[in-house]
Amino acid sequence: MRQFSFSVLVVVLIALSLNLRTSISQSISPWQMHHGGGLKTFGVRIPTALAILEYNYADNIPSQNDTGWIAAPDPDIINFNVYSTLCEVAKCRKAGEFTFFQTFVNIPENVEVKTCSISFIGIDDGVRVTIFNSLYPDGVVVPGGYIFAAEGTIEYLEYLLVAGELNRIVITHVDDCCSGSFLNSAFIDLKLCTDIFVPNAFTPNGDGINDLFFVQGIGNGVLSIHLSIYDRWGEKVFETNDFNGVWNGTYNGKTLNPGVFVYYVKVYCEGGGSYERMGDITLIR
Repeated sequence: MRQFSFSVLVVVLIALSLNLRTSISQSISPWQMHHGGGLKTFGVRIPTALAILEYNYADNIPSQNDTGWIAAPDPDIINFNVYSTLCEVAKCRKAGEFTFFQTFVNIPENVEVKTCSISFIGIDDGVRVTIFNSLYPDGVVVPGGYIFAAEGTIEYLEYLLVAGELNRIVITHVDDCCSGSFLNSAFIDLKLCTDIFVPNAFTPNGDGINDLFFVQGIGNGVLSIHLSIYDRWGEKVFETNDFNGVWNGTYNGKTLNPGVFVYYVKVYCEGGGSYERMGDITLIR
């Protein structure tokens, strides 16, 4: 019989439920708007190809509790559209006015953030996306987080978001040319997948208490799972793809002796993506 060596992974998780699929209670707050500090002159005309340099002249992003924050024209999508203050004052890309929009994304502690992106429709003239949370208390600009004119999508925000807290997302809009200044809409697409809880021991002795081993805390973001259990010689003693699949400590109808087994769980998430968990399970009689 072929032997396998397994590394022990100690995973500290929070049990969400006992054999029940749980819901994901993320939320995204309505968009707020801040008019900033008015027109900023650049001194020189910034070439279109170097438009991101305009942000060197931007005001600092106002704090989240600054009194200048008001509701966006449409708190669901932003829908900002005003006449440019640059008209008859400054030539294109020699000055700019910066307007800020913020929202808060509440991500529960018990989830994996699989994907997050922001899609923009109707931009004149540009936007930049910054994220604030406990990892980035001073804010971090999303890599590739600039879009100028028309529309586009900024992706991979999931690598910057933190579960278990409010994540602040700020869009800095720049108007650098007469006559329009608008940001029609910004849509946040957030896909989450609940983390799981796997017990490290069970006692299949027929007393009705902790007699079964199963994956717990499976949430609505989970599409499917695959659970397999191996003995110390690497022989598979149990396998299931069922959310409610349980192991009673037997193999081929025979009761197994007390000992340490290894579990391996692969979780497939809705919208794509997967993650794995591996560790020890002790059978006690």
